[in-house]
Amino acid sequence: MRLPPAEVLATWPKPNYTDPVTRGPTGRVIVLVLATIVTAILVIRFYARTRLTRGFGLDDTLVSLAYVPATAFAITGIFAEGQFQWNRHIWDVEFKFFSSNLQIGLVTAILFDLATCLTKLSMLAMVYRLAAASKDKKMKRAVSIISSIISINSLVFIVVEVFQCRPVSEYWTASAEPHYCIDEGSHMAVANIVNTLSDFVVVLLPMKIVTNLELPIKQRIIVIGLFGIGLVASCAGIGRTFFCWHLFHSADYDTTWDTWVVWLTSSIELYLGILCCSIPATKPFFTCFLPGIVGTTLRSRNSLAMIPWDDKPPNELPIPRNTFSIHGEPASTSSSSSTRRQEIAHLDKPLPPARKHFSSLTVTSRDYAAAMSIEEEPRFIWSYAGDSRASRQTSLTGVRSNDAQSKGPMRPSGSLPPPCNRTTTLFVKYQRDDSNCSTF
Repeated sequence: MRLPPAEVLATWPKPNYTDPVTRGPTGRVIVLVLATIVTAILVIRFYARTRLTRGFGLDDTLVSLAYVPATAFAITGIFAEGQFQWNRHIWDVEFKFFSSNLQIGLVTAILFDLATCLTKLSMLAMVYRLAAASKDKKMKRAVSIISSIISINSLVFIVVEVFQCRPVSEYWTASAEPHYCIDEGSHMAVANIVNTLSDFVVVLLPMKIVTNLELPIKQRIIVIGLFGIGLVASCAGIGRTFFCWHLFHSADYDTTWDTWVVWLTSSIELYLGILCCSIPATKPFFTCFLPGIVGTTLRSRNSLAMIPWDDKPPNELPIPRNTFSIHGEPASTSSSSSTRRQEIAHLDKPLPPARKHFSSLTVTSRDYAAAMSIEEEPRFIWSYAGDSRASRQTSLTGVRSNDAQSKGPMRPSGSLPPPCNRTTTLFVKYQRDDSNCSTF
């Protein structure tokens, strides 16, 4: 590092090593709060993927790898602020810390690049998963191209950042003599602009897939919130680009004071990015343990939530332990955790190949009139209009009562019992069509 010109040094105030002006604890508090939230979300994500959905994939591996350099970046900044006087003006920093601060700055630049690259690759892996499930070849090709560009850009940045001076040690050697180094300001400006543009591309890329899903209002709000978090992270990248430009073009060369702002905005960008790509994977956890957050059911209220059974004739079907009403509300019958886990497992994984199944659903007393209308059309076809994961059609084959006094064989659909205040189970035969499914 070449020291500032003599005319700039002459304008610096007298050093104050005993009671200097500092940034305060604001940055540490913000970063620690974000780190705690992100850590909790990642724990929930990994639990949902390993225990509930059994769908731990490449996106989970990449985001776990991104968490390591992101946390190291935050801890390094907090440590440098307390031990190497990063929270002071440059003229209040003791000269013995100059070389160490430059080394720490080089390390944090590499950590940030690794963290942001892995975070974006994790998001792209999730988009690729959605595109593969929906058989969108153009989206898969776009994701592959963007992933390659981001990976190559990250590798080039690290190589240039490490070898920008000859020899490498010239970077952290404070001297008034000229050094053989590239223009770091221009290098960082180009890298930050490319990084910010790629942030917006990765955040907005899944919008095409999400807009094609038929989601209830509450889930649409959640999706919009996720895009909002991603856009906030991208805006933090814009702020980081500006403050980084100011760092290398400041007239007073107050590098430590400006570096603190760059570190804070970079930490916010990293943690919000990890948060944005991790929240969708936590849906099975909240659906299982806090259903009120994402809705009262596992599926849309406009769809018929069905539980697959083996291929058996309708009159041999057992009464299921977990059934749902026409409107997607849980029936009074209690469900076991294994059955619920099996249903949740379909939310985050591609559906198996299409095959015929037999299932059942429960019609409560208030929906009985809708069931009675089938008596006029025994061959009535019930369409899954609101299911965002697959398009299905359901053909009614028979009715059986859950009333304790009714233990007889299953009646045909044309001989429904009279209306009453009890729960009736409709056994349904359907064929699943996975041509338009997704794992969102």
